[in-house]
Amino acid sequence: MNLIIHIGQHKTGSKAIQAALYANPDYLLHHRFQYDLPMKNATVLRPYEMNHFALFELLRKQVDDPNDHSHINRVENYLQEMLNRVSASAKTMILSAEDLFDMHTAHESDFQINRIEQGCRTLAKVVQKFDFSVKIVCFLRRQDELLASHYAQFIKGSSRGFLSLDEFKDSFRSRLDYDTILSSWESHFGGENIQIIPYYRQTTQSNSVSVFFESVLGLKPPPIVEPFPKDLEAYNISPSRAYLEYLRVINKHYHDGFKVVHPIDVLEDAFKRDVKRSTGLTAWYSPEEKQLFQQTFEAGNQHIAHRYVLGEKLFDHSSPTVKSEWDAYVEPNLYRWVDLDTQAKINYHSRLNASGSGFHVLSRFKKRRKVWLILDEKNHYNPGDALEHIRAKLGFPNLVLEIYTELPASKYLELLWRVETLLIVRKNQEIRIPTPISWMLQLFGINVHWI
Repeated sequence: MNLIIHIGQHKTGSKAIQAALYANPDYLLHHRFQYDLPMKNATVLRPYEMNHFALFELLRKQVDDPNDHSHINRVENYLQEMLNRVSASAKTMILSAEDLFDMHTAHESDFQINRIEQGCRTLAKVVQKFDFSVKIVCFLRRQDELLASHYAQFIKGSSRGFLSLDEFKDSFRSRLDYDTILSSWESHFGGENIQIIPYYRQTTQSNSVSVFFESVLGLKPPPIVEPFPKDLEAYNISPSRAYLEYLRVINKHYHDGFKVVHPIDVLEDAFKRDVKRSTGLTAWYSPEEKQLFQQTFEAGNQHIAHRYVLGEKLFDHSSPTVKSEWDAYVEPNLYRWVDLDTQAKINYHSRLNASGSGFHVLSRFKKRRKVWLILDEKNHYNPGDALEHIRAKLGFPNLVLEIYTELPASKYLELLWRVETLLIVRKNQEIRIPTPISWMLQLFGINVHWI
């Protein structure tokens, strides 16, 4: 059995490729290929339901806990289940997970190069047991473009998305050393079994699909090129720097415990109105600065180009070098920021109205948003322990909460006016919020979570 493993990398049209593979099982099987998912991924993001992210998760667990061999057994079971489900007419199985390239997810900043070596070794060891004939497929994107795209995604979708570009670059830089990363794949799978495709030739996701089917599978593009679901935080279209800067400020407010407009409403507004967006590092760096950044990777890129017979250069396109062709970023004035804020809030209330809720209309007049934690008097948990549990497990990181053991009537007005979220940790099952108060909480758009 042949096995094609598409390892990404991120930001090279991987999800579009996966969506096309997922949408065309009959077309693939007609040509003796099979793309199948043996188990659901432990993720809420719809795009990841169409790839083999679960395999990456199992590998990472083995890498991060090498003494627990149950993970490597699960990797074997994963591949075995794929084999059990394969059609008798199929000769080649296809796996695709862009996180495999450097064994890190898109938003991870704690990059450890040893994870790649260990992940490749583990995967190669398992694959060898099945006697697969393996081909590794990797799309590579020029480093300056990848940095800009990852940074936009980081701001859009990460809970720590308030770092400046320079701060993010310092933590991300090692992930741009393709020569070192590929050396781990070569040492365990052999360079002759690796196909490198420079991404610069693809300008759209549909082109990535075409290149994958033609260059990797030897097929015409599939009849159904189904776009992956456009979850705004996962979707790979980047807003302009103005919107990213605004999102960064909002993310910082969320991190500090003060919730303003939701980032998703900013993204919706960006994709509606930001038609003349300036993306990429040109929004931050001059052509000269971009060239200096890219030059640090040229030796490694040239090494890759020579090893894989891709020509003199891995990436032969270049950015404008004439300074007159470049416009420096201009910080939006106060009125622009107010406009962004206003439009995002309009989107927020439109979304609420569209959901059929006639309530929450009064929530827009609230002057300040806070989070209250209500602990049952008979609760044996220390308030500090409950707070840590909420931060770690329930998605309320780094919030400063006001803690009470009851909901006194004297606090009702303050609750309705100032509080955004009410968290109630209960041991006594009989504790309930009175119906009139429950109705008022709904009217004022206050989220109530029983824990």
